[in-house]
Amino acid sequence: MKKVKQGTLFIFVGILLLLGVVGIIFYSINFLLENTGEALNQTPQGADKITRFNFEGLKELGITE
Repeated sequence: MKKVKQGTLFIFVGILLLLGVVGIIFYSINFLLENTGEALNQTPQGADKITRFNFEGLKELGITE
């Protein structure tokens, strides 16, 4: 009788652990899909600005010739 209780308890705990792991995996995948979608759709601020280098200033500093 004691072995039957241990066996059923072992199976019950195993099923609960399996369900918990599967739930965590689905939650993690959903979280990643939502956040990567938001991150990829953003445009950085100032992306339309053109960066210009001051080559005359670099010559004055002696960095370029």
